Amino acid sequence: MTSTKYVLSWLFFMASYVMFMALAFVFLPENWLWDKVHAYHTEFIPEGMWDDIFMSTVFLVSLILNIAFIYLVFAVRRLIKKTPPAVP
Repeated sequence: MTSTKYVLSWLFFMASYVMFMALAFVFLPENWLWDKVHAYHTEFIPEGMWDDIFMSTVFLVSLILNIAFIYLVFAVRRLIKKTPPAVP
């Protein structure tokens, strides 16, 4: 693998992380997370702290999704390379 391919794959996976982060930010219900956090922490949570909690959760979810995506891409790629070509 040449250095250009490494850079392009890094840029692709960085873009996929941004995509997963945007999707997590849009589709992660903030009210659901508020209910889960408020069940364990019954005191008042300031707005700034709540923003930190919510964004940290968005970052963590997108990181986990991106790790799974990278693993899946390389597993499929390895499977394709191992498959023998079809003989006509």
